[in-house]
Amino acid sequence: MSIGTAKSPKFLLVVLLPSGSPAIRYRPYLEPVVAGTALIDWAANRFAALFPCTVCHGGLDALAHAAESASASIVICCGVEAAFVPSSVLQEAVAQHLQTKAQWTTVTGLPKGIAINLYDADLLLQLRDLRLPDKPDHPLAVIRRLSAENLRRAAASEDPIYPAIRSASYRASLAVQPRVLSIQTDADVATARRAINSCGS
Repeated sequence: MSIGTAKSPKFLLVVLLPSGSPAIRYRPYLEPVVAGTALIDWAANRFAALFPCTVCHGGLDALAHAAESASASIVICCGVEAAFVPSSVLQEAVAQHLQTKAQWTTVTGLPKGIAINLYDADLLLQLRDLRLPDKPDHPLAVIRRLSAENLRRAAASEDPIYPAIRSASYRASLAVQPRVLSIQTDADVATARRAINSCGS
């Protein structure tokens, strides 16, 4: 099934939260950061000023389902931490993705702990439906595995397991690095609060 059109892409930004074990009690993204607003809500509101936004737990299946539900043609996938990156990075990455006609674009040049990837929704659906033993749950891991398998097969003069995926990268040029790199602990949430309060968001 094809979603959207090449002429008028429909975007969806998905804040992907770790599925995690139910035994994990501390979920930093639920902590209030400003005026009683939870970190995840603050981030989703910030993203929604740029693109339609939703929050998902999980990996490939959740992303594919979100794309289908929103009839999106391009899915921007990131964690809560990406809300601290200048919005121009997301806008420029989208422009690069469209210009190169890539199926997958990754944003490089970000501090460790912040990941932003753009996927054509059709690619997410194909990866979700792909029968692959021990298939990873994250689209990036599936793409890397398919690429490695295709290289192995090419070296053995065999046909590829999956057609080559058109990829691109956008190198973010950050004059000022985000003050929040990874949000795992209550100390990280406190840093996030200070960063949010210092910019008046």
